[in-house]
Amino acid sequence: MRDKVISLARKSGGLFIASAVSLMFSFLFVFFLARLLGAELYGYIPLARSSQLILEAFLEFGLASALIKRLSSPDDQLKIIGTSLSLKTIAGGVSTLALIAMSLAAPPPMNIYILAMSPFPLFAFLLTNVRSVYSSKMELLKVSILAILPDFLRFCIAILLFYLGFGVLSGIFGYVGGAAITLALALAFLQRD
Repeated sequence: MRDKVISLARKSGGLFIASAVSLMFSFLFVFFLARLLGAELYGYIPLARSSQLILEAFLEFGLASALIKRLSSPDDQLKIIGTSLSLKTIAGGVSTLALIAMSLAAPPPMNIYILAMSPFPLFAFLLTNVRSVYSSKMELLKVSILAILPDFLRFCIAILLFYLGFGVLSGIFGYVGGAAITLALALAFLQRD
């Protein structure tokens, strides 16, 4: 049974990594589009979307790490899944708050468009969680916030490091090279125990 659970965790982790890689490519495309348009041509909107994409990408990498490395027994399966879903909900809330903050900084009418985008990350994660929770008879909600907090803080620090590093390295190695180098450094940070 334990081998099956670990195998399931690794396969799920692989799916999370594949999703994160696709999100990273989406981030690069949308970020490039934002720079191409510029602030005077609604560039704030794809810039806000790129911020949301990079947050989701790091979340997927973090969940992959948790599933692969921390699933030690079949009894931990519900706990890991519950933690993953709770982290996704929290990240949706943070992504929503980030978009609201960007809407306050953007000039009109772009601020209205960004503000209209802001609820979608939270709603998407909440809808996913509600369906999963009902299918497992509310057991997935029995997760301590204190158990989630260290991983979530690690994700936030990794995202901050990515933004700081990307801003510096993209000027030296270009967008793709800067993103690749910074992503490798941030992932090394996420893999630390």
